[in-house]
Amino acid sequence: MDTILRMERIVKTFPGVRAVDDVSFELERGEIHALVGHNGAGKSTLVKIISGAYQRDGGDFYLDGQSVNFSDPGQAIAAGIHMVYQELDLIPFLSGSENIYLGQSRFHNRLGFIDHRNKLKAAQELVKRLDVEKIDLTIPVGELSVSKQQIIAIAKAISANAKIIIFDEPTSALNESETRKLFDIMRVLTKEGVTLILITHRLDEIFDIADRVTVMRDGKLIFTRPVNQVKKQEIISTMTDMEGLPSSYERSTPEFGPTLLNVQDISVSKTFHNVSFDLHKGEVLGLTGLIGCGAIEVARSIYGASQRDSGEVKINNRPIKKGNTEDAARKRLAFVSDDRKRDGLVVMGSVKTNISLTILDQISRFGFVLRKKENQIVRQMIDKLRIRVSSEDQLVSTLSGGNQQKVVLSKWLLKDSEVLLLCEPTRGIDVATKREIHHMIRDFAANGMGVLVVSSEIDEILETCDRVLVLYEGQIIGEVTYNDFNRAKIINWMYGE
Repeated sequence: MDTILRMERIVKTFPGVRAVDDVSFELERGEIHALVGHNGAGKSTLVKIISGAYQRDGGDFYLDGQSVNFSDPGQAIAAGIHMVYQELDLIPFLSGSENIYLGQSRFHNRLGFIDHRNKLKAAQELVKRLDVEKIDLTIPVGELSVSKQQIIAIAKAISANAKIIIFDEPTSALNESETRKLFDIMRVLTKEGVTLILITHRLDEIFDIADRVTVMRDGKLIFTRPVNQVKKQEIISTMTDMEGLPSSYERSTPEFGPTLLNVQDISVSKTFHNVSFDLHKGEVLGLTGLIGCGAIEVARSIYGASQRDSGEVKINNRPIKKGNTEDAARKRLAFVSDDRKRDGLVVMGSVKTNISLTILDQISRFGFVLRKKENQIVRQMIDKLRIRVSSEDQLVSTLSGGNQQKVVLSKWLLKDSEVLLLCEPTRGIDVATKREIHHMIRDFAANGMGVLVVSSEIDEILETCDRVLVLYEGQIIGEVTYNDFNRAKIINWMYGE
């Protein structure tokens, strides 16, 4: 076996947390190595040490048999280690070819001018190597689909002679066909000798694509095994502590209160058309479909985060102004975006400032925040939602994805909202925290809220919802209630059957 990377007894500590605890880890050249564990297990910290974003506090790190110590990501890239992040680090207003060769000077002539023609030609050849459909590399990447942007990010890595590429939740925003294409590209890369690390919470993907799997828990490496020598249930039980959380949420035939939210014939051109439904007090309503079906846009237009072309939205029979989020919040409508970092958090703020953001008017006097009252309320929410923090002053950017999502939820609970719109509430979140959030959703409804769950994950919809609407190409084509849930029927509807 040809070992390309070896780490021995790696340690990384943050205030109050030992994120990586005495971990020894190896990669073989040309393999696809899955790295899994619940949020806070240490896997993200480990790959950030590999990619130079963090410096280890202890242990040894060898690349191609040579001891290395990267002080920044630039050094790791120069050594051939690249990351393709879940939230792609491309510059949206630059073209595909410009993004691929950004920071490289190979197409500068002696006078310092860029040979754009040869750069574009080289970029096209690079993409062709990945055996994908033709992509227009002359337009801004912000105009391309997520899957095509991802291909450009991969091409960017191999343009710099990547030896190791780390994929962080690469399929979270892809549909099934796009995922299959990505896996085809990954196989092409390994045939060329590139080594891949795959971080994913979708455990079925491990058995589709990976050669070996490493499971981490609480900062420790629990085991590394060939994929064909491990079962899915063993991975789940190893990486999570499921005690106290039943495998499904038992509930009797639901009885709902009056209508809280009424959506009537809302439309957005080229996105969704004539969507209508009611949401009742105490009900969890699911809105699902394939990624790109328009479900996220429906929720955004209800809240006013995007402008709808027509139709009406009412909460407690009071119309909500189009494109006016302040009016929606004032009428006790809460919205949790599918992109928590962009829309839900002040990422450089503390846990405390993020949680208390929606109630500053209630905890301030003469323009000054009453810190004692703020601390008390924030600590209650941390305890109630079991947010794992070293203190309320910890930067929210240092939390795991699941704990960040709990912070977003907590600020809206403090606002005493009546209707909660949740878009992909557990995207990129580990199995245990996912189930915990599912229970929170049911508890919100039990306490009288109306909850709209927008999710492309069928299991999430079946786990949490009392009623499900299925969207296909921007239109509702099916509705089913809890007593008649049928997985096959819902999936067929998602594909327009």
